[in-house]
Amino acid sequence: MTWKSRLPLVVESAIPLSLCGALMDHVKNQTARPRTYQGVIDETLRKSEYVEVPTHLEEAVISHCAAHVRSHFEITPTRIPTQPAVVYRYGPGVGFIAHHDEVTDIERERARTNGQPVVGGDLTLVVWLNTPDSYGGGELFFVSPTQEIKPPCGTLVATRHPRPHPRRTADHEGRTRDPCRTRRRRTPLSTGQFPCQQGQHGCQDERHDDDQR
Repeated sequence: MTWKSRLPLVVESAIPLSLCGALMDHVKNQTARPRTYQGVIDETLRKSEYVEVPTHLEEAVISHCAAHVRSHFEITPTRIPTQPAVVYRYGPGVGFIAHHDEVTDIERERARTNGQPVVGGDLTLVVWLNTPDSYGGGELFFVSPTQEIKPPCGTLVATRHPRPHPRRTADHEGRTRDPCRTRRRRTPLSTGQFPCQQGQHGCQDERHDDDQR
């Protein structure tokens, strides 16, 4: 089994609460921008705002996650200097329809003119910044194999690219939407997304066909 065929990694308490608090404090002091899906702002597809994460906080998160990622995927995660980490805030509503995290050509092209960050890489590290009792709905679903997650604050969920495991999230009435990851909530939720690439000592890459994000 290679690192690109391994299941998603879920680790509770991977990030200390003090670091989660520092990320939330940063978000509160910044002006959030609407986030696009495939380079287009459409709240029927994605309803969220984002704030970019400063380098020192991004490096702190990755350092806390590194040992877990090495143990599970057998690669060393490193930050991508040309891509920002972001914190997403999802309010009530659709949140995010079905998607993959792999970046598409149309997203790159639109980012040249709309100023949106392109968040790709070999791995996505998602960190929960809220406690599960502070928001309604919003469970994270992996479709193949089936897995449902509504984790504590500080939890790490890591997935690999390309061909990440499809994900989705339940809406506020407990229904499920299309395959891949979606988000739908009654109350706000904040998560941090940290794109990573494998370090020099990662295992050899393999050729894969691209999937639509």
